[in-house]
Amino acid sequence: MLYIESPAGVGYSKCTDQTQCAFTDELSATDNLTAILSWYEKFAEYKQHDLYVSGESYAGIYVPYVSYEIDQYNEANADNADVFKPNLKGFMVGNGVTNWQYDTSAAYVEMAYWHSLYDTELYNKIHEHNCDFGGVAMENLTARCLAYFLEFQQLVSDVNIYDIYGTCWGLGDAPQLYDNKKTFTAADYTPWAFRAPSEHHLTGLPPCTFGNPIIDYLNSSDVRSALHIPDTIQPWDLCKSDIDYTRGAEGSQWIYEKLQGKYRMLKFSGDTDGAVPTSGTPGWINELNWPITSVWRPYMVQGQVAGYIEEREGNFTFATVHGAGHMVPQFKRPQAYHLIFNWLQQKDI
Repeated sequence: MLYIESPAGVGYSKCTDQTQCAFTDELSATDNLTAILSWYEKFAEYKQHDLYVSGESYAGIYVPYVSYEIDQYNEANADNADVFKPNLKGFMVGNGVTNWQYDTSAAYVEMAYWHSLYDTELYNKIHEHNCDFGGVAMENLTARCLAYFLEFQQLVSDVNIYDIYGTCWGLGDAPQLYDNKKTFTAADYTPWAFRAPSEHHLTGLPPCTFGNPIIDYLNSSDVRSALHIPDTIQPWDLCKSDIDYTRGAEGSQWIYEKLQGKYRMLKFSGDTDGAVPTSGTPGWINELNWPITSVWRPYMVQGQVAGYIEEREGNFTFATVHGAGHMVPQFKRPQAYHLIFNWLQQKDI
């Protein structure tokens, strides 16, 4: 398994020339393709292996974009036997941003109401005024709807947006592994998830992510040595705020449309995530208007419902992971491993 830290400058990765480190979704995909091709040249023994690309959260952009770059690279070199072409078979995205109109804040406002996180009076006001919380930075918010959104934010401020039934680390006397833990706000961890117009920047979001164990592990001398990380590389950190990255308004739904039928595509979603809620995903999937080939149904793990799954024409699968949240938390659930393992093995779930 190859892990890519993207864009350059995050984690252990480096950007030696800052003039080359102003990123967009497209530029990031180009860099990721370059990294993948370079890796294959260094480890040529893997060239004949099948390739699946995966990621979560903003990788709902990264993964389809680099998959499209690989597809276009392979197409451009199809007639050149001297050029290595990655054997791309499919990609999978967990709780990933895809269409800004349906995902993130727009979906969370709707999800939170049906999970009783705020009251019917505010919900009705939001709908009576046709509040539009979609867009990369909620560009269509009126002043009235912004006020409603800030009221909503205040009501859910102590809820872990990444797992609404989970612990919000940093609040109260929740059990901790460290006395002096390092936490991050939702604005640090997923700055795109709650972005109001720039003149109304939101602050005070819940410090729900608990970063010490992974930060301490990856910065230990033994781990850095084992991974051959030079001493000149900065300490690994969970979040980095000084990256020059412009998020595209287009999202990645168009790539699913371009690649339909060419590769296997899995979109899976932990159903307790508020950052990129499950409830937003069917919006853009239904917009694709692809015929259903296998109807919505539960899948089981050890006799329990572990989630629900549906398949559509074009080798596309949508699945939920019951009781799982966003990113890392959902992989604490064995259902997620079961789902992905069976998908990769092409078994019926």
